[in-house]
Amino acid sequence: MSIRFKRRGAYFVFTLISAATLCGQIGSHEVTGSQSLRQRYNDAQALQQEGKLHEAAEQYRAFLADALGELAMGYGVVRDYAQAAPLFDEALTLKPDSPSVLLDYA
Repeated sequence: MSIRFKRRGAYFVFTLISAATLCGQIGSHEVTGSQSLRQRYNDAQALQQEGKLHEAAEQYRAFLADALGELAMGYGVVRDYAQAAPLFDEALTLKPDSPSVLLDYA
């Protein structure tokens, strides 16, 4: 196993934990349209439990993209653009057609 793979795995785990924490902190705050991060995450878990793994993966990707976008916006607010840019890039990798992430990144 290469160091690069281990680093990427650790980054993914850190991102997932950060996103879950962010989801817990914002509660019912609306993030994209009418769907909150918490709702998107809950939908993904429900789909996974029902065995609809493809649909669950789509929801998890959308959740992570939105959470990364929110985290990036936080860095942008405090003008830490060096931290914000890679998070926006990662969000767009997960969900390239996200109007909210694209708009926030602009």
